[in-house]
Amino acid sequence: MDQPCPVDTKALTELAKTDWTEFSGRLEDVRVASRGLGWLERPMRPGTGTVAELRPVSQKAAHPNSLSAKVGFGEQPLHTDGAHMQCPPDVIVLASRAPTAAATRLWSANEAGIPWDALRHGVFTVSTGQTRFFSVIFEAGRLRFDPGCMTPCDQRAREAVAFFDSAWAGAERHQWRTGTEVLVINNRRALHARESVGPLELDRVIDRVAFWIPAER
Repeated sequence: MDQPCPVDTKALTELAKTDWTEFSGRLEDVRVASRGLGWLERPMRPGTGTVAELRPVSQKAAHPNSLSAKVGFGEQPLHTDGAHMQCPPDVIVLASRAPTAAATRLWSANEAGIPWDALRHGVFTVSTGQTRFFSVIFEAGRLRFDPGCMTPCDQRAREAVAFFDSAWAGAERHQWRTGTEVLVINNRRALHARESVGPLELDRVIDRVAFWIPAER
């Protein structure tokens, strides 16, 4: 019988400093450890489970307002998950079921040269799918950015979009080399993106779980 791998709970609690961390093991191990830390596991869309299967889909088959609806099998722009929500998740956990050539790009808010004025004051319209609200990218110590559901309303917002477009090439690459890797991302301070998916990788599956941390809100 497979034994659960130990999860470094200190690494989970220090995500605010590291922005992301990775484990060799199973998604379930991190889910168990997170419950011990008081993290709340919830779905990001109504009517879905807490474990979401992320598969490459065409633009036509994608959920409206999703990044896949804009890029299909192409490379995704850097983004945070749950940007369409009034209260986005604090932590995103990703786990690959098998090796895949399409890496996950990672960008940290600790990088130099960030146009903070544009991130703090550029206004976006955010679509939830049913309603809309206004938001900036950086507020109350956290980032919210997803060009799939966020439309820039002014010049500073457009400057912010251009900045993240240019930051994509220099973002760190997490390569999924095995089927036993777990990537834990601070969704408040880091952006991520999937690279383009080739014709031989259309069966790529990444499992995702979103967590909220009540003690830090």
